[in-house]
Amino acid sequence: MSLKNLFFKTNFTYKIYLYYNLFLRHKGYLNRKQYSQWGEDQYINEFFKDKKKGTYLDIGCFNPFMYSNTCLLYKKGWRGINIDINPT
Repeated sequence: MSLKNLFFKTNFTYKIYLYYNLFLRHKGYLNRKQYSQWGEDQYINEFFKDKKKGTYLDIGCFNPFMYSNTCLLYKKGWRGINIDINPT
């Protein structure tokens, strides 16, 4: 049995896998200047610099931290939904 199958076996081990994948592997606990791959989040942040709160919808987000175009907005106080076909 592979480790992946072991992690997906129960709800508890799946949560451990998610915690590892999001926070430890991709360093989601660190505050960064930019999260997107090419600086798109800096452009979005500059465009909405006067708005303190808002709502976003990120379709095809891949990961909430790694290469995220909306993570800076989330850390600024915005709330929204990240949708991706990958369940993790």
